[in-house]
Amino acid sequence: MLDYGTARLTLAAAAALDYGRVIAVEKSPEMLGHLRERTADLPNVETMLIAGNHVPLADGFAQRILAVNLRHEVRGEPMLTEMHRLLAADGLLVLVDWERGRPRPVGPPADEPLYTAEAALAELRRAGFDCVEVPVGLPYHLRSEPSAPGPPPPSQAVPTSQRPER
Repeated sequence: MLDYGTARLTLAAAAALDYGRVIAVEKSPEMLGHLRERTADLPNVETMLIAGNHVPLADGFAQRILAVNLRHEVRGEPMLTEMHRLLAADGLLVLVDWERGRPRPVGPPADEPLYTAEAALAELRRAGFDCVEVPVGLPYHLRSEPSAPGPPPPSQAVPTSQRPER
């Protein structure tokens, strides 16, 4: 699993994995240093610096990419293009971010340029991802209401994006 950006869930993901590893990628050397200190004793965590909007991994390397509360911070950067390059053809991108217009007691400042769910999905589609919104009950984040009763398929997350064949 690739934890992209601020590596907010690296520790939780590492603890939850039965096999494999978490690779946390970050463009801030300072933030990466803090994460390296926190994960020094975890054998299934690797950290990596994003340099020039490039992650030094092979095309199609990642089966799963997780990006939490990151997209609004890198608006205009080629992050989605790089994620598309890194994601395996049958891989899954899970993107969770704050939603514009949703009152909240936590999160980024009120004047932060956040996405609406529709704008986020449109940007993901332009980057080449197939998208599915799945409600997860996060009160301040991008979400949609289910169109039919019942839980989403277990292989999907919020909003999810599967990379199409090249």
